[in-house]
Amino acid sequence: MSDPTKPVKHTKSSTSGSRAADKRSPAYVGIDLHKKTLQVKIQDPDGTILSNRKLQNTPAEIQWEFAVMPKGSRRVIESSSVWYEVFRFIRDDLGYETILSNPTQTKAIASSKKKTDKVDA
Repeated sequence: MSDPTKPVKHTKSSTSGSRAADKRSPAYVGIDLHKKTLQVKIQDPDGTILSNRKLQNTPAEIQWEFAVMPKGSRRVIESSSVWYEVFRFIRDDLGYETILSNPTQTKAIASSKKKTDKVDA
């Protein structure tokens, strides 16, 4: 893996990250991307927000955050100008199923009057 203090750069390796052995219910994870940061919101199937925090866009922070998520969580990344490297890192390098969302087609984002990173996530 590259320098853990620098923004993610996808590599073609397909090594799988370790997944936390967690018995909690799967969660829904929304990820709003920026060049240097990610806003990651995690909520359970009942809609309870478990976490909504900003991370640095580094391999080490992303890998740690994803390793402690409930097993089987569904992850969605908002498509933006910087989605590719992080999406490929999470999906291909860490091995987590991840969905790419078009923000104009995502009802919660498109209909929101208040546009913030926490709302987007």
